Order: sequence, then structure tokens, then C-alpha cells
Amino acid sequence: MGYLAALSLVGGRRGGVMAAAGVATAFAVALAVALIAATELEPYIDVGSQILQAIGSLYFLWLAVDTWRAGDRAPQQEDSPTVSGAHTFLRSLLANLVSPKTWIFYLAVVPSFAGHVPRPAVIATLGVTHIVIATLVHLGIVTAARASHGFFEGPSHRLRTLMRLFAAGLLFLALWFAADALNLV
Repeated sequence: MGYLAALSLVGGRRGGVMAAAGVATAFAVALAVALIAATELEPYIDVGSQILQAIGSLYFLWLAVDTWRAGDRAPQQEDSPTVSGAHTFLRSLLANLVSPKTWIFYLAVVPSFAGHVPRPAVIATLGVTHIVIATLVHLGIVTAARASHGFFEGPSHRLRTLMRLFAAGLLFLALWFAADALNLV
């Protein structure tokens, strides 16, 4: 969510909305996999989780470096043509597809509410409800970030400091995912 706020500050409303769409799409993919996994893929979930953690660690490290660098760029004017909607959508989609949090939620948490016998209809209903609510929250974050844009247009150190804090958070996630993938945590 912090990433959405930072992206909205630097990339404008369009960047934030496209990133939120990427998150929703990743959630939909994870839900589809959860529906298949409820009956077919259960033996492979642990290995898949470790692979995703390793990939996620590298991807979040890249995001941390990119976010750190973004702090040196000036905020974009609203709906700037220099902000690629496809780029922000893809980044957000990939970040959520390699996030173990997404997969754990859809492969473990959501099905746990379906009872002892996995029920695809219940899993689908709960998953779609989550996607709708999460997307509304994400769009609210984008709107709030854009509303605070004026504060960050002032002294450049404000945006730089905020972006560096977001970068530090992403670096923490990268290290956490790496430690978990290596069974250090």
C-alpha cells in the first residue's frame, strides 16, 4: 500500500490507478490458482512457495533500488504523458505475483474459510469479495496520495525522504523473503 502511495506521488493518478489494477489482476490470478489448487496442486504448494520467495526477494530488492532512485526525480504533473500506464501495471502485477503474501492468502487463508472439504464456490466468493474491497482501499490510497501531492511539491527533501523510507521498507521485504526462502527465519 505504501508502494501505491509512493507511485501515485511520483507517477500521478494514472500511475496509481494502473498499479492498483495490477494488484487486482495479480489477486485474480492467485484466486484462479487457489481454485485449481483446492483439488489438484496441494502437494506442490511448499516448493512453489520457496521458489516464489526467492524470486520475490530479488524483485523487491530491484523495487527498493528503483524507489530509492525515484526520490531524486521530481513529482510528475497530473496524468503526465511520461508515466507509462502499462509499465506501472506490469510492475505492480509482478510485485504481487511474486509476493508470498498474495499466495499464502489465496492458497491458505481463503480456503480455510471454506471448511474441511475445499468448496470452490465459497473460495471464489470470498476471493472476489477480497479483490473488490482491496481495490477500493487501493484506489482510496491513490486518491489520498494525490491529494497530498502539493505538500511534496515543496522542498525536494520531503519527497526524497519519503521515497527513501519506502525503499527501506522494500529492502526489508527483500531481505525477509530471502531469509525465509533460505529457511533462516
